[in-house]
Amino acid sequence: MNKPLFDTSTMTRPIHCYDYKANSGVYSEFHEHEVGQLLYYISGDSLLFTESMLVRLAPDRVVWIPPNTPHRSENINPYHYRSLYIDTKVFGDLPQSVSVKFITPLLKELIKDASNWGGACSQEIINDHKDVLIVHEIINAEDFKEDIFIPNERRLVPICTALVNNPENNFSLQEWGQEVGASEKTLARLFKKELGCTFHQWRLTVRMMHASVLLKRGETVMDVSFKVGYGSPGAFNTAFRAYFGKTATVYCGKSCGDK
Repeated sequence: MNKPLFDTSTMTRPIHCYDYKANSGVYSEFHEHEVGQLLYYISGDSLLFTESMLVRLAPDRVVWIPPNTPHRSENINPYHYRSLYIDTKVFGDLPQSVSVKFITPLLKELIKDASNWGGACSQEIINDHKDVLIVHEIINAEDFKEDIFIPNERRLVPICTALVNNPENNFSLQEWGQEVGASEKTLARLFKKELGCTFHQWRLTVRMMHASVLLKRGETVMDVSFKVGYGSPGAFNTAFRAYFGKTATVYCGKSCGDK
């Protein structure tokens, strides 16, 4: 189902909150807004595509999308999100590029509060102050460095798309070369040129992004390790600690099962 889009021309103040929930299989085509957009997933997760990158959305992060930035989304599971549409002509200090950030407890509560704003004149002055606080929290939130750049190079697109959709895929670069009609050496050169990293580094980022979502969802380390292409929980834990600097159990904030 194609997701309905909010008409930003109906905004009557600098910040408007749009609350939306849906079952699985919902998507949006590439589109853009004349105002900025802050996306926060209360539950569920989503893949957000811009013309040059991929972001996985989940309840521990928000994504800022500047005005006139083409983007689309794919939602495999049921989800609930709140989106803040922000007039950057009023608030010009917001990031100029797509930014993924950890959501702070205060920003989470401010977004929730914004979803209940009514049109009462008595609340306008209070909400004006809340607008400023929301923008301050967005600007100062810690960056969540797990975005993935998608190249335009015709031989890399099918490889990168397949790995994003199936992070458990363990094809070697030589095997991918057979799929796309290029040598292993050529693909290795293209990954460095187009993405600034090796094939293995790029695939690792994809896997760790996917793993972080599954762990936050409450899945066990054992289940997650196989879903992102590792042969054992031990191998997954080693890679996870090296990438995040902490164990999977510590990352998900509870005993998620080292089993």
